Amino acid sequence: MTDWVKEITANDLPEGFHGLAEVIGLDNTIKTIIYFEGSERYFPKIGSTFKHVRDRVIRRKWKKHNIRELAKEFNLTHNQIRWIVRDHEAQLDLIPKVSF
Repeated sequence: MTDWVKEITANDLPEGFHGLAEVIGLDNTIKTIIYFEGSERYFPKIGSTFKHVRDRVIRRKWKKHNIRELAKEFNLTHNQIRWIVRDHEAQLDLIPKVSF
């Protein structure tokens, strides 16, 4: 990092970077700007990025009669919860059952 970069203050940041500096700090914001210098980045919603993780947690918490609670906890509709669980059960049905 060049000497003049050390002179950057929060007031020097472009308008769109103030929130980032509040979350990760000024030094990390500057490092992020330097790392991605000249490129555009899109940050998708966390729900769509990590949907598979959310669905895995829903399946783990599912107890056949708690759809209403899961819908409230994950801010989803009852039908969305049913689809997540139903899709998982359908996949399980494709796995051959082996008995020993």
